[in-house]
Amino acid sequence: MAKFKIPKPGTGMLVAAAFIGPGTITVCSKAGASFGMSLLWALLFSAIATIILQSMVVRLTLSTGKTLAENVSKGFEHKGLRIGASLLILSAIYLGGVAYESGNIAGAALALRSFYGDVPGAYIDPFGVIIGVVAMVILYIGQYKIIEKTLIALVVIMSLVFITTAIISSPSVTDLLSGLLIPTLPDDSTLMVIALIGTTIVPYNLFLQSGALLKTQDQSITQAQSETIFSVSIGGLISMAIVLTSSFVFFGSDQILNNTNDLAGQLEPLLGDWSGIFMTVGFFAAGISSTITAPLAASYAVAGIMNWPTNLRDKRIMAVWSSTILFGIFFYSLGIRPLQLISIAQMANGLLLPFIAIFLMILVNKRSVIGEDKNTLVGNILGVMIIGIVVFLGLRSVWGVIS
Repeated sequence: MAKFKIPKPGTGMLVAAAFIGPGTITVCSKAGASFGMSLLWALLFSAIATIILQSMVVRLTLSTGKTLAENVSKGFEHKGLRIGASLLILSAIYLGGVAYESGNIAGAALALRSFYGDVPGAYIDPFGVIIGVVAMVILYIGQYKIIEKTLIALVVIMSLVFITTAIISSPSVTDLLSGLLIPTLPDDSTLMVIALIGTTIVPYNLFLQSGALLKTQDQSITQAQSETIFSVSIGGLISMAIVLTSSFVFFGSDQILNNTNDLAGQLEPLLGDWSGIFMTVGFFAAGISSTITAPLAASYAVAGIMNWPTNLRDKRIMAVWSSTILFGIFFYSLGIRPLQLISIAQMANGLLLPFIAIFLMILVNKRSVIGEDKNTLVGNILGVMIIGIVVFLGLRSVWGVIS
């Protein structure tokens, strides 16, 4: 009998680390506090959908030797469709990256503010500027792997604490299975479901993994897909644990979650008085790590569409990642409450997802692009189901606003 072997860490771990950021902690905490365990199904769906979509990206990238963005810019014969797809992706990924970046900066800055307090008389929050400058320096130097691994390690430790706390909270098995397996949409929950999907199936992660795969080129399609399944599954489990801990502590109470000290309450069953410090450090680590990956993904996407090199010091690429960070700082500085800003970024991602997924589905079904590795019937059915569910939720949220 074959033994299960944990895959060697690869680009799938990068994807998981990118979506376990301040957005995941914030949105999952709010979901548990407001709706208990009833929205766990959305995270289960999101994890499965992420695995399916990222696995398609792995197959497309390694079969063609081109990034997802390059395939979009060259994979459509019709010029109008090719230009339209390229423009949509450029705007969607860049704007989505800016929205996500503002949330990441907000998360890391919120953690610093928990330590140092507000700066009186400051027109622009200096903590947001500091976080942005640090991210720009790391990307300019290019040698950010050691720093990123250290920060990811802190996020992993925090994640283990959430999982342990979820276990010792002894949730009701009936409620847990009901929340996981029976999709429901309680009143006023549609935008929260979209946010949960947006914090897990992050559109720019499709481009991030594609670009990273061509940088490493040390895995076969099967190996890369297996590692992606394992890594994303762990990420999904962590997200569910955050919902469980929040549900156990906050659901049914009038607690308003405005800062890391509020969020830390869900870890008190395990960490007691240390929960505030632990949450603050973990939030900072998650924010900084994601602040680096968002502009990096935007750079890969733009470089592929425009046929630019992916050298981070190329002036054109520098303009992409630096402007992503600067716009992120600007929107963060508008005075929107940090946790609200993070939630808005996740909702934006959820609404952008269908457009990116449709182009990916077209490409993995074109024999002229991907050859014999084209999508199977099962893969197509699952892909269409994912797109259909996300479109339905998006239309429902729009209808709720205009009706």
